[in-house]
Amino acid sequence: MTKNNSDNYLTATPKSDIIEKTMSGGDKMADKGVLNTPINKEVLDNFRTKCKEENIPMNVVIELFCKRFAEGGFELDVVNGSIKRKE
Repeated sequence: MTKNNSDNYLTATPKSDIIEKTMSGGDKMADKGVLNTPINKEVLDNFRTKCKEENIPMNVVIELFCKRFAEGGFELDVVNGSIKRKE
């Protein structure tokens, strides 16, 4: 991930690299878990639409978010609904 110089928000590895790894079998299905959790319907619909617009599979976005969050690469401001890179 790289820092966007104009603000404190994250930019990710180019999506083509992530999608290529995922689609080419870089991660084996046996290494995958299942995330089955309720989410606000409107949020899910908007997420699904945006993923389609960007031509990125939803699971790729979710997996990247989970990985970066677990690595401590950013912090969530739940009250204000923002994601910021940790300095």
